[in-house]
Amino acid sequence: MRRPFQSVWSKMVSSYIAVVLVIALLLGSIFYLFFSHQYSEEIRINKQMMLKNTVNSIESSVIQRVHQIYLSLALGSPVNIDLDTFKGNHSKVLDIQQLLQNQVQNHSDLIQAIHLYDTEDHFMISSVHGLQLYESTPSGAGGTADWIDAMKETEESSLWMHTRMVPQDPYTELTEQSSMNPLISYVHSYPFQSSGQDCELMIAIDIKESAVSQIIDNMLPADYESTFIVDPNGTVISAADKSLLGRPMEEHSLIQSLLSFNPADGSSAHTFDHGSYVVTHDQFAGNGWRIYTTTPDKSFYYKMDGLKEGVLMVCLLAVAVGIAMSSIFTAAGYSPLKRIMNNIKSRLDSPVGSKQITGFFFI
Repeated sequence: MRRPFQSVWSKMVSSYIAVVLVIALLLGSIFYLFFSHQYSEEIRINKQMMLKNTVNSIESSVIQRVHQIYLSLALGSPVNIDLDTFKGNHSKVLDIQQLLQNQVQNHSDLIQAIHLYDTEDHFMISSVHGLQLYESTPSGAGGTADWIDAMKETEESSLWMHTRMVPQDPYTELTEQSSMNPLISYVHSYPFQSSGQDCELMIAIDIKESAVSQIIDNMLPADYESTFIVDPNGTVISAADKSLLGRPMEEHSLIQSLLSFNPADGSSAHTFDHGSYVVTHDQFAGNGWRIYTTTPDKSFYYKMDGLKEGVLMVCLLAVAVGIAMSSIFTAAGYSPLKRIMNNIKSRLDSPVGSKQITGFFFI
């Protein structure tokens, strides 16, 4: 009695199935490696494009608008902001303050306040505070006027300040219970080409950080919590976690490592705090800010689970079809062979056939 799988039929079926399995597994592995690589690249490219669109939206909706507001004040304003003509004309203070308030009102979604500071006579006209006189540079005026000292130290004509927390009510003293607004100040000198060290007037525009974060939230809703904007010095400008605003990135263990990235890298995988992340980043052309999005690998590649399942189902289907076809082909190939074997066996069993076959072998 023949042992199982020793018959011709079993061997033919096994050989067909082995060929089917090898081909299915080989093709499935090749397809998975190829399509997973292509899919991963598509995800990276898509994330990079979304981040680029976010940068373009912030540049057009925030940075360029702020530049236009400055130009409208410095060059196209119906009220002359040259404060040299202020002396002896006290009504001009009200005109300038009204001008600033109108600009703030017209751009209330973006602007919190606008300030004009005279560097020679040390007084400021603000859309919020009105006229403020100082005996010297108001370095002790708290965070609301820190842009004056910063501007005096730069040789450039403009300056983007880092985000700082300012009380919602400018007339209350700053306490731990005060309601705070995160503001970003853009400061530009007047006249237009003068530097911060030799300008006659400084124009400061306080920008709402919420205007920037709202764009990020709208453009990158899935990545909003893990998206950060930092200035060239590594200070956080915008983030979902408002406690990070105005703080150096070195104070946060995760985003500290982002400073070492080359903005030209685009998108790449990195490991922080024993976790693997895909970091996508880009740079603003208008002021040198950089934007980073850190996405955990699991959440970045989770969509590939569907690809794995799809390839597995195709492989299983191919194996099932291959086994069915191998059974058909085995039956088709084994039937003639079986008839020949039966014919030979029947002749061997008969005396006449045995002699014929024996004679055949002796010829």
